[in-house]
Amino acid sequence: MIVKTPRYDSKYNRIIKKYSLPELQNLLDSCKSKTALCDKLGISLKYFNIIIELNNLEYANKIQGVKKGFVHKPMKINHDKTVEVRLTQEMISEDTALARFYKEIAEKKKKRMLRDLMDPYGD
Repeated sequence: MIVKTPRYDSKYNRIIKKYSLPELQNLLDSCKSKTALCDKLGISLKYFNIIIELNNLEYANKIQGVKKGFVHKPMKINHDKTVEVRLTQEMISEDTALARFYKEIAEKKKKRMLRDLMDPYGD
């Protein structure tokens, strides 16, 4: 059971004076969402749902989907290169991985030493 309050009656009368029931149904059919329509009418969704229920209006949920004209971007992944192909390259060899690691450590050590020589106190 819907409890009607004086506040509801004033909002209901304001909407019904402005729009007839077929016009309200038309607005419901053409709107993007009920909340957008409520903002346009200047009432809350709660009161609007009561108006819909009392006057036997129907709101069909709009289908959410891809907009007309939307084109999916192609994936940037090269499907020819699988995980196995990538693993068989130099990354799978322990010797090359260790050599790369030690090379990176040596480069960082060299950069740190040059930075310390340029500014020994870190000012």
